[in-house]
Amino acid sequence: TRVSEFKNIVLNDYIWKYRLISAFASLMSILLLYFLSNPLYKNNISFDASLILSCSLLVVVESHIAKTDSTLLLLSTISYLTFFKYYKGINKNKVLDFLVLWGSLGLSVLIKGPVLLILFIFSLIFLSIVKRDIKWIRVLMPLRGILLVIIVSVPWFFMLSYEEQKNFLQESLIHD
Repeated sequence: TRVSEFKNIVLNDYIWKYRLISAFASLMSILLLYFLSNPLYKNNISFDASLILSCSLLVVVESHIAKTDSTLLLLSTISYLTFFKYYKGINKNKVLDFLVLWGSLGLSVLIKGPVLLILFIFSLIFLSIVKRDIKWIRVLMPLRGILLVIIVSVPWFFMLSYEEQKNFLQESLIHD
C-alpha cells in the first residue's frame, strides 16, 4: 500500500514538469557558457567559469525548484555572451548575433518582465562611462533592437493583462 501511495503522489504531482524545465535551463546555461565563451577565452577559463556556475549554490537551488529564474539565467547567459562578442568586435554573423541578442532580451521580458533588459541598459551605460565613448553602442543597433524586443513582448502584455485583469509590468517590477 505504501508503494501505491507513493506512486499516486508522484503521478498526481504535476510540478515535476516545471522542475525538469528549470534543470534543463540551468544545464543549458552551463553548457552555453562553456561553448560560447570558449572562442573568446582560453579553453581552461571557459571550463572554470562553467564549473563555478554549476557549483553555485543559487544555480543548484534554482534548478531544483519550479520557477522561471533558471530560464532567465539561460537568456542572460545568451544575451551577455552575444553582447560581449559585439563589445570585442568579433561578431562574424551580424544578423544572427543581432537576432540572438535582442531576441533573448525580448524573451526575457516575457519570462520575468523587464529585469534583464534593465540590467542590460545599465551595463551599456556603465561601459559607456568607463570607456568615455558612446559611439560603440551603434554597432548593437539599439533602436532596431528595442523594436524587436517590443515586437516580441508587447502582444503578450496585452493578452496577459486582459486575461489576468492586472498589470503584468507593475507586478514583475514590484513583486518579482
